[in-house]
Amino acid sequence: MTDLATSGKPEQLVPVRQRRVVEHLVQRGLLTSSDVVDRLIHVRDVTRRNRNYEVRAEGISGWFLKQGTDPSSVRTVAREAEVTAHLRSRAGAAVLAALPERLDYDPASGILAVTLFDDVLSGEDYHRRVGKFPLSVGRSLGRILAGLHGTPPGSDAVWGDSSSPWVLGMHEPWLDSLRTASGAGLAVLRLVQKDLACCETLDALRRTWRPTSIVHNDLKWDNVLLFKKPGQRGRSVRVIDWELASLGDPTWDVGAVLAAYLASWVRSVPANGERSSAGYAGSAGVPLATILPAQAAFWREYTRAAGLDTVDQGPLVTRVMQMAAARLILSAVESSQHAYRLSGDVVLLLQLASNMADRPLEAARHLCGISA
Repeated sequence: MTDLATSGKPEQLVPVRQRRVVEHLVQRGLLTSSDVVDRLIHVRDVTRRNRNYEVRAEGISGWFLKQGTDPSSVRTVAREAEVTAHLRSRAGAAVLAALPERLDYDPASGILAVTLFDDVLSGEDYHRRVGKFPLSVGRSLGRILAGLHGTPPGSDAVWGDSSSPWVLGMHEPWLDSLRTASGAGLAVLRLVQKDLACCETLDALRRTWRPTSIVHNDLKWDNVLLFKKPGQRGRSVRVIDWELASLGDPTWDVGAVLAAYLASWVRSVPANGERSSAGYAGSAGVPLATILPAQAAFWREYTRAAGLDTVDQGPLVTRVMQMAAARLILSAVESSQHAYRLSGDVVLLLQLASNMADRPLEAARHLCGISA
């Protein structure tokens, strides 16, 4: 039910209001008139960067609606629909299982609708509430990424910009970006610039960036959904927010997953906890031992499914860990965008990133359970 035709200019789209959401779903054939009459339907406004609505209907699958709020976000929503349609037509079983069961894009309104499950949590919420990092989730992410990176890209027109992430050059910022940076953001920049070894690593990663595969480009726990269908024992994995997907270096995605695990560890250090590299491990609410097995399971499954388990893994592990360090720096920047002063967890993220960039193989062994 995906329609990717274009019509009109994105900036001319009419914002969808909460009271019109059900009407839109009926017009698109996603709900029937009988559903509206016979079922209890609840529409919840969950707007963030985009205009978002959750629609839950009694006895049937719900829908999540997304519409851009400005010309730029309207284009990214359209791009997400295009990317998802491309993957549906070309990807293997592991990737298909990670995509929405049903998807509908209406170019006239710029609204993307995807199926919504009742028992679903983001990876961030699940780990915070349950306090566990299941091996099955790590393995699923490994299979999904291996499948994604092995999917034929097809036409370059779908993927657009394949340049390296801006964070790999963040230590050499444009002057305009400094004018709008927060106080904490400028402090992050100064700390990175003082770390010459880290800057050299970022330069090397940018210089050797190889856009050889389809990459998600924004993997973090907020973009990983863990859901359970009725009668299902464990949770299945869905990956969302494909609007930044492009051709890129697959090690960026792999490093991002490891960085997400490590960030969960670092951010669990209490506000009054020890703020040194020697002491914070013991005060973390999420012990490192809790995430090590899941990271190792992710790595084993990724390398196996990608056919990389029989090659010399030293260079690959080094590059992935340095990409993970860069992703931790990006997380520190994102956390500081609107802050006046640096928080303790941002300082720890930067410290951890520096250590990983400088000693990647040692970091892989002790922080991720990965041996080269």
